[in-house]
Amino acid sequence: MMLQYLMPRGLFLVAVVCLFSCSAPKALEYRGCQNLVINKLGFDSASARIEVIYFNPNNFGMKLKRADLDLYADSNFVGHIAQEYKLKIPKKAQFIVPLQINVDMQHLVKNTLSALFTHEIHIKASGTITLKKFLIHHTVPVNYESIQRLNIN
Repeated sequence: MMLQYLMPRGLFLVAVVCLFSCSAPKALEYRGCQNLVINKLGFDSASARIEVIYFNPNNFGMKLKRADLDLYADSNFVGHIAQEYKLKIPKKAQFIVPLQINVDMQHLVKNTLSALFTHEIHIKASGTITLKKFLIHHTVPVNYESIQRLNIN
């Protein structure tokens, strides 16, 4: 009798806690890049690997499940990233995301020529990443822009 009385209230309490604990995560903070490696370099295309450093400002850990991003240099499309992950993101900590990038060399060369004179290039990444917390998947838009200074002698 007592169990029948407590069971609906317990389920309600669990549902309320889940709703409030599964709020949208704060945006991940970009901290920099490291370890750029060119895998293939050709006239039409190139592929490279790079590690991107982020910080998770949230009070909870998550998993990165997918990245689907378009890359632009000086407003011209240069490549696309579409990768699946099982990457653990610790709470309140810095972490590294390895990216495999396929680049359209014709667009990149056109942009690089103008960058030789200005010594900087406008970089943009837009798309989505999918994060997972417990059983909840959350797709987050990405719109990152930066001016990258080039050290050209």
